[in-house]
Amino acid sequence: FNFILGQLYLKLDESALARKHFVKTIRLTPPYQFAFQSNLGLISTIAANETESLKVPKKYLKKMLKDDKNLDYQDQIYFELAKIAMMENKTDEAINYYQLSARKSVSNNDQKATSYLALAKLFFERKDYTKAQNYFDSTVTFISQLHPEYEKINAQHLVLTDLIENLVEIERQDSLLQLSELPRAEIDKIINNLIQAKQDEADRKKLEEELNNLGSLDINQNKPATQGGP
Repeated sequence: FNFILGQLYLKLDESALARKHFVKTIRLTPPYQFAFQSNLGLISTIAANETESLKVPKKYLKKMLKDDKNLDYQDQIYFELAKIAMMENKTDEAINYYQLSARKSVSNNDQKATSYLALAKLFFERKDYTKAQNYFDSTVTFISQLHPEYEKINAQHLVLTDLIENLVEIERQDSLLQLSELPRAEIDKIINNLIQAKQDEADRKKLEEELNNLGSLDINQNKPATQGGP
């Protein structure tokens, strides 16, 4: 009951009351999962308090990452680190932590979906619509239909899919319009650079294939001959 009260007060932004009940939970020596979640709750109450340094919860979370008992909970730890990075206005750092959270979510699909959703919103705000679309797709792939916000997220995904497709098309048209206004010599230069980049990529792939073939040939040649009969 103390654990539930801590969570409820945290949702109501009653940090002092949330902290009080999370501490009570930990003092009752609960099963490890309750202790772990209570510690995360405590960190959230510290992070939500503007008068306290964010260095304290960040340091504690990084310490938790090194504890082998928390291997199955690393996805949640990285997610909390991402939230703190966002509070510090370190968006690139937050993106890295959200990506690590999604990567570490092996069996916790709801956490994976939550991390993907955070990434989708971040890239949408950055107007990187292609990445935003990819992360929204991943969110819908992993989110459970039992998730309390499933219908809302699914509807948001459908609306944003159409919106992003339109925005990408607008960007493409704007780029073509800007290109058409350039001098002919500048357009030719851009086209030639694109052709050269494609050719360089093709040459690189061809070289890799040749090297792989040579490696396979060397291995086969160095194999000892199969002995005959007795």
